[in-house]
Amino acid sequence: MSKKRIARLGKGLAILWLALGVLPNSLQAVENRLHSARCGTDLVKLGDSRATLLAHCGRPLESLSVGRGAREYHFRQERSGPTTIFRIRDGRVIEIRQIRRL
Repeated sequence: MSKKRIARLGKGLAILWLALGVLPNSLQAVENRLHSARCGTDLVKLGDSRATLLAHCGRPLESLSVGRGAREYHFRQERSGPTTIFRIRDGRVIEIRQIRRL
């Protein structure tokens, strides 16, 4: 599609076209906030300790410092499954997010 035609579509339609048509599938994802998440047969809930998280889920794929004394631990149970992200502050799980690639 030419740049002139995109300009004629208007900004809103161009953004929608780009989001739906141009972005590769690897960049499209759905994110959900959760109250709890499974690690194998165990359940990790908001408020659980960092030690409980690591005991249930094992070693994270990635551990990131995200500021204000918080860290994020990234886990994936299956190779093509969703990534579950646990945010820890003061030794407790304060947020759980799950990201699925489309």
